[in-house]
Amino acid sequence: MLNNFEHSAADDFSESSKDFSHLSKLAVIVALQKEAQPILQAFCGDYKTWDSYGVTFIQGKIASNSKGENPTLTICVAGMG
Repeated sequence: MLNNFEHSAADDFSESSKDFSHLSKLAVIVALQKEAQPILQAFCGDYKTWDSYGVTFIQGKIASNSKGENPTLTICVAGMG
């Protein structure tokens, strides 16, 4: 039997659940900068970037979720090679 945390995580990320508006932090992993570019348009205001472990991280706030909060979105951009 799953404990409450596992059950909750399974519910949040199941195929049947497409609504992530209740989350306060999101992460996206993309392979190339051109794939990250459309996601950058979702940022509200400034965002920060830094390089670590050979990849570029981009982090900023996006539009309000169902709680009226602006979730933090982190993008990891890694090259191919």
